[in-house]
Amino acid sequence: MVIWLPEAVLALGEPFQPLLLVIGVLIHMQTVFKAGDRLYHSNRPEWGQAVVITAEPTTHEGKKCQRLTLRFDRAGLKTLSTGIAPLAKYEQASTAFLSAVVNAESQAEYEKGYMGSSGTAGGSSRVGFDHDPLAAKVMAASEADLKAQLVDLPEIATDPFATPKRRLEATLGLYRFNTHGGSLLDWAAAQTKLKDPLSHFSRQDLEESFRKFSNKLDAHLKTLLRDVRKQDPAGLAEVVRAAGPAGQQAMRRADSDR
Repeated sequence: MVIWLPEAVLALGEPFQPLLLVIGVLIHMQTVFKAGDRLYHSNRPEWGQAVVITAEPTTHEGKKCQRLTLRFDRAGLKTLSTGIAPLAKYEQASTAFLSAVVNAESQAEYEKGYMGSSGTAGGSSRVGFDHDPLAAKVMAASEADLKAQLVDLPEIATDPFATPKRRLEATLGLYRFNTHGGSLLDWAAAQTKLKDPLSHFSRQDLEESFRKFSNKLDAHLKTLLRDVRKQDPAGLAEVVRAAGPAGQQAMRRADSDR
């Protein structure tokens, strides 16, 4: 698993570095995945949730890690190394259950799966809620909450504990999405964690939300570029070289609006 904690340590200042570095080491030591674990790839959230099929010990650049075979909801089978890919467990069951709720054929199907025909908890496990106490809370997630998730910038692009360079890299990566074909659905899945965004939104809804998201992303990029130019000019040059075509085009637009 990739841990970006050293950057967070630097952002908080020297007095906090020893303690946070120890915490980072402990977190890394405790992160061992096993078959059945549910994970996500923080750089590819559009792949959806993944289930670990196999987990094997291996090494990467002399450090112990794992080789995982995973089945992603929206990307199928992939084999990844935890020494390279930023994989993490879902911290809350509600994220996983939300996808199942909105993809159920109807409210009645949910009630059948969670409450059973008698109307009491512990019925059929068809939808998978009968053993989870968070299911009822998940069902309360409103349409407004989901719409807000669509237009919010992801934490990876706004994390105040990451360096401006790291935030800029993550922000430019978001320009890989557009409104054409399946890219719009990939974006919506990354934003909401829904396996099938069209089960809850119309395509017109998604396109409208994407426009709002894009406006917010452009404004955020302008601020980041200003910060990185001041704090890390060499880092900016490195990011520009590594950026994809869409990211480079976005930076040119931002510069032309200065």
